[in-house]
Amino acid sequence: SRWLFSDDRESYRSYGNGAAMRVCGCADVVNLGAAKILSQRVTEITHNHPEAIKGAEAVVIAKKMAYEYSINENNYNYDNLNLDVNECK
Repeated sequence: SRWLFSDDRESYRSYGNGAAMRVCGCADVVNLGAAKILSQRVTEITHNHPEAIKGAEAVVIAKKMAYEYSINENNYNYDNLNLDVNECK
């Protein structure tokens, strides 16, 4: 909140997970190439560390590809997410 209300809004080279959480919507509005560019623009506002930018881009790519694959292939059903950890061995 200090950053938001300060006069100095320069990025602070953060590479936390806030950027990755914030960019998920980028995958929903544009094609893959544009989503990558949009994720960088959204991320670098606050998290301009190169690893933050790459991580946010990876999140957008993964979401975009998973969504498009599930529509095109119809192989995965994500309805049953109540798995027991012991079943995943």
